[in-house]
Formats: sequence, structure tokens, C-alpha cells
Amino acid sequence: MIGWSRGHGRVPPPPPPPRRERGGGYVTPGYAPPGARYDGGLPPQPTVRIFCKANENYSLAVRDGHVVLATANPNDDYQHWIKDMRHSTSVKDEEGYPAFALINKVTGQALKHSLGQSHPVRAVAYNPQVLDESVLWTESRDVGHGFRCIRMVNNIYLNFDAFHGDKDHGGVHDGTSLVLWKWCEGDNQRWKIERTTWWRFYSDLSPSMAYLLLCRIMSYLYGILLLFLFLLFLAYFGSMMSGERVIMSCVDFVSVFVPACLVCVFVRTCLSFYV
Repeated sequence: MIGWSRGHGRVPPPPPPPRRERGGGYVTPGYAPPGARYDGGLPPQPTVRIFCKANENYSLAVRDGHVVLATANPNDDYQHWIKDMRHSTSVKDEEGYPAFALINKVTGQALKHSLGQSHPVRAVAYNPQVLDESVLWTESRDVGHGFRCIRMVNNIYLNFDAFHGDKDHGGVHDGTSLVLWKWCEGDNQRWKIERTTWWRFYSDLSPSMAYLLLCRIMSYLYGILLLFLFLLFLAYFGSMMSGERVIMSCVDFVSVFVPACLVCVFVRTCLSFYV
């Protein structure tokens, strides 16, 4: 009988494998309430990834109802968020930056302001038809290399903070909590919100596909080089046959022709290895 050993002792079933969800992502069981599904309220739109400068290999996700940083995985839809800008024209922070909500793609929950400094950011049910400032955030000016602070719309002095994600506390790891904290100029307080289109594309690019792509590019380069050599021959010998002054001297011709031939040989040799 399945689930029983020979000694009739109960054997716990193995954990279920990740299941394929709509949208092409894999979902790990236990990351959200069973059967969680977000189907309405927002028009179809690209998702975004949220990560901090302290370690860009971790993305913001919902796990067991908590908002944490998880090892970046483009195929985990719990790491995909929707940036809802519907209130951006009517609600702004004191510096004039537009407000937005961040909704998890799978759970449909929005990030809600914490109870104060050092308290965790929560994920709560989201109703896009209701204006609720407690789920609205803004981004600051650029604080270095395209990163920005993400802060409460009604209190710009409390920012996203990867808790103990700075170097003095060991850095970001899988499961690092998201809290709010005053600005301390740490890399764990500098964030980016980027569209996930290319993130998922590069993750799905297998080594064999990458080789084929490289070979295709090299083939185009090889063709361009051959065309260049052909035009070079036409220009040189055409000027010689017409009796006009030679466009380029023999030295100039050799200095261009020989390197071009060497490049062609190199490219063709590389193609012979990969194709």
C-alpha cells in the first residue's frame, strides 16, 4: 500500500514538486496560501522584479505569507510584481514623486506599510478600486547607479530596508526580511524596480541556444567581412584598369587586406568548431 512500509509504519509522502502555473512560471508549494490566484482588478501588464544593491542575486518575494528576499529565479512567479500606477496622477509624496502599489503576481496581495521603523512590511489583500494610502509607495531620486529609495507615500523618511542586509551584519541571504528604516545610506536601502521581460528571456536561454545564437552572429560577421573584401577588390582594380590615379597605394592595400583575411580565417575556424 502506498504510504506504508513493510512494518506497517506510516511513511510520510514526499513533498510535492513545483507545479506549472499560468504565465510560464514555476511555483514552489508553501510560498502562499493554497489555491492563491490573482485574476482580476488590473489590466494585463508586464511584471517587475524588485532587488537591492546589497546583493542583486536576490529578489523580493512572498513566502509563507511573509515578504522576504529569495534567491533570484525568473521562473518563480512569487518573485514577480505588478507596479500599479493608477493613483500616480492624484497621489504624490511631499517631494512630488508619484505613488504606486506593488502587487504580487500570484497572491494578488499588495505591500503594506509596516507599523513603524524596524517592523516588517506586510502583504495584504488589495482592492484596486479603493484608494488606500497604506499600500502606496514612491521612489526617490537616483541614489547611485540607477538605484532608488522606496518609501511610504505619506512618510518619505521610512524606506525599504533588507533587514541586516548590510556587510556589517553578514549581507543579504535567502529569507532576509523586508522592513522599513530611516535612511542610513546603506546598499540594503538602495533598490531597483525593473521589468522582468529580459530577465526571464536570459534565464530561459539554454547553453545550446546560446551557442546557436553565437554561431548565427559570427556567420553574419563572416559574410560582412567577405563583402568588404569584395568591394575592396573592386575599388582597387577598378581604379587600376581605368587608368586613373590609384586610390590607395599597395602598402595601404596590404595593410587592410591582410588583417581582414586573417579575421575571416579566424571566424571561419570558429564556425567550424561550433556548427
